[in-house]
Amino acid sequence: MLVDTGMGSAFAREPSALFSRCNLWFSRPRLDPAESAVNQLGELGYHPDDVGHVVLTHLDADHAGGLADFPLARVHVNERELQAASQPNSRLERFRYHDQLWGHDVRWAPHGSTPRGDWFGFDATRPVSLPPEIVMVALLGHTRGHVGVAIETRDGWLLHAGDAYYHRSEIDPTTPQRSAVARTMNRRTPIEPAQHHHTQERLRELVTNHPEVRVFCAHDVKEFERLAGRPAS
Repeated sequence: MLVDTGMGSAFAREPSALFSRCNLWFSRPRLDPAESAVNQLGELGYHPDDVGHVVLTHLDADHAGGLADFPLARVHVNERELQAASQPNSRLERFRYHDQLWGHDVRWAPHGSTPRGDWFGFDATRPVSLPPEIVMVALLGHTRGHVGVAIETRDGWLLHAGDAYYHRSEIDPTTPQRSAVARTMNRRTPIEPAQHHHTQERLRELVTNHPEVRVFCAHDVKEFERLAGRPAS
């Protein structure tokens, strides 16, 4: 199982197909095919067909751009997110989703969220086709159907919070703050800003009250280095 796919192997060859020049300038991605998930898995001895399931936090290109690299995988996504991508109802949604990313015959597995707060008070779902220790947690706001992916380990829970926040300081339980980049991104990207803000408040409560849950996001390099136990580059 793979959580998100990153940009994908095709991105290094044709970045402008997925990102505008403005986004390329702002984010400055490393256009190296070796950085793609499929090639990193190859370095670990895995074939793309070994990935039976992809669980997506959301369908932005930097999270779902590599779906074509794993054509046999079942792709688990929140049903509201899939609807937003297939039937965008705002200029921002039309701008952010790229249907060429799933132009191949994607094996979609859409899921709803059970509205009863059954994962540390968060609405969540446990896909029946995945092991029971894997939970899709509703972290709405960045997109219509944005989720986190929680995995129970012998040492407690890991929660991949996707783009629910961009920098660890945003969910600091004592002195939350936002870096300049985080402030810019939080102005530009959330589909539902009020819900996005509420999600961050809930995450601060989570890290305060439940130290057995390790929360990390998709874009904070220090969080990556702490969990990976090595420098990012």
